[in-house]
Amino acid sequence: MNSFWAGLQFLTRIRIVRKTNWTEEDFGGSVKYFPLYGAIIGIILMAGDYVFNLFFPPLLTAAFILMLEVYLTGGIHLDGFMDTMDGLYSGREPARMLEIMRDSRVGAHSVTALGLLYLVKFSIYYEFPQELLIPALGVMPVLGRWAMVIGITQFPYARPAGMGKCFREFSGRSALYVATFLAAAAAAMLGWPGAVVFCVVGAYACLFCRRVSMKLGGLTGDVYGAVTELAQVVAMLVFYLASMWMWPLLL
Repeated sequence: MNSFWAGLQFLTRIRIVRKTNWTEEDFGGSVKYFPLYGAIIGIILMAGDYVFNLFFPPLLTAAFILMLEVYLTGGIHLDGFMDTMDGLYSGREPARMLEIMRDSRVGAHSVTALGLLYLVKFSIYYEFPQELLIPALGVMPVLGRWAMVIGITQFPYARPAGMGKCFREFSGRSALYVATFLAAAAAAMLGWPGAVVFCVVGAYACLFCRRVSMKLGGLTGDVYGAVTELAQVVAMLVFYLASMWMWPLLL
């Protein structure tokens, strides 16, 4: 169980055990559990949405859901997303891109990308019909972390060392099989639209990671965070389109 608790404490603010001296093998072994961490986050978001709607109008509820999501993860994926955008859109050679991504300073590209990301996420949470939003909030984090598992297990690591490297080295292909099963089970709860979302998110994760890997010579921990954030947005958008447009046309 060390692997499960190590990953949970790394990817969320949830603290169940007091241990802090985890090994690289513990972190690598946690990769197969990533969709489960997403499920835990999703359940909390679903409960939060239900409670917020009891006391606040939709506009504030959407804002509070965004805040709750950031709190639960500590913004770890957003940090990776911002660093990735700074590096990829710098227009430099791969080695320089990696240096920029490691730089703790915030650049214009990351600020712009974060603003656009949150504009889209807020709009989705606000416009989604309530009967669709609650199940989507439960499944979205699962698929986002499944996308991260695809990046970790299927693409090389770009740096000789780094926190993300232990996930890559000690996860193994079996982690992808377990994570894919868990993600598929979660998507199945959305019915027919869930199957569409599952396929699109999987394809998007592969294409995004392949494109970034070609630019950088591999992926980094920052890219893992970026693909998680982007895959969640893709999942919500596709579920909305499949539920509101495609499905009624087939009835």
